[in-house]
Amino acid sequence: MADRPLLFYAGACPLCRLLSRGVVLLSLGAIRRIPLDRAEAEAFFLRDHPESRGKPVLVHGGRIAAGAAVLPAILRAVAAVWFGPRADPTGKEMTR
Repeated sequence: MADRPLLFYAGACPLCRLLSRGVVLLSLGAIRRIPLDRAEAEAFFLRDHPESRGKPVLVHGGRIAAGAAVLPAILRAVAAVWFGPRADPTGKEMTR
């Protein structure tokens, strides 16, 4: 899963940690969560998107969703991971 959706959240917020853990469990591991208190995550993301500070952010397939737009983006990302085209070991794309 090289193109796995990334969910950035405020690592210091207990509710944010709980909700992000729930999202990962409900997605059956399709989404990877990254706390924003990590220096590398802040340098990677908040430098380019300072308006998203303090909000959950989902990054997947070149798309970025922050705040209230994260919920529909999570549903789209999980559907894309579970029902999208799969890579064949020979390098060709195949569908389920």
